[in-house]
Amino acid sequence: DVAWFINPDQFSGYKQAVNTILYESTTNNALAVGASSAAGWMSASSTNWASVALGHGALAATPTNGATVSNTAVGYNALTANTTGPGNTALGYAALTSNSSGQYNTGVGWQALQQNTSGNENSALGKYSLFANTTGASNVALGAFTLFTATTSSNQVAIGYGALQNMITNAANDTEGNTALGYRAGNALTYGGANILLGYQAGDALTTGSNNLILGYDIDAPSATASTQLNIGTILFGLNVNSTGTTVDTDPLIGIGTSTPWAKLSVTNTGAGPSFVVEDDTSPDSTPFIIDA
Repeated sequence: DVAWFINPDQFSGYKQAVNTILYESTTNNALAVGASSAAGWMSASSTNWASVALGHGALAATPTNGATVSNTAVGYNALTANTTGPGNTALGYAALTSNSSGQYNTGVGWQALQQNTSGNENSALGKYSLFANTTGASNVALGAFTLFTATTSSNQVAIGYGALQNMITNAANDTEGNTALGYRAGNALTYGGANILLGYQAGDALTTGSNNLILGYDIDAPSATASTQLNIGTILFGLNVNSTGTTVDTDPLIGIGTSTPWAKLSVTNTGAGPSFVVEDDTSPDSTPFIIDA
């Protein structure tokens, strides 16, 4: 056993083949481990960086101002190009590797948020999650390939393998505010906004369109390209479903047994039972009100 310490000063570290491979300082609250990581620029300044770099090339770029603080990079080339963005967390191979000025992003997983340059406050967890994002902000992607191709879209939520995988930006269409929860939910959607897709492969045939509400296991919208559609478990359908807040929707068409309702309530009865039954407080009622169409 050896009982001794190596005690460099606050601006020194450890080198191997000329490269500084370990640097830690309580003066600038910084830690760097790995060749070509942040050790060189961290040790050259007394700025309170409050940052951690672990891995070859992690946080390698020298900040251009003293506000580039509170970054954590763990993994090969994680946050390697960051020069002005504070508060980022990158964990995984090439996570947030292209980020230069983006702030308060979290990328966890193989190449998560890999192409992000200036997008802010994105959260990506999983292989290739938010991979192509460059300037989009406030997105949440949890699961491998979630929001994989989205580049400048914002305010998206994708949870589940391949959810919203093929989102792109289109100048003629709102591409913000989609929520997709479930394996491959909204997987084929390219552009469109304010869609809510909940369930295993919910809305996975939808390619364009906005303000669609699709709920259930492997449930799709009646049209792959239309907007303001409702499908709950292929039981309840709706058209013109597009109000927000507490505004009463004045023109929706609701269908039971039909995906193409034409009245406020359209009921198509193809089964053996009656279309509509009203009973009193006794059930079964011996004299119910029945509509049998």
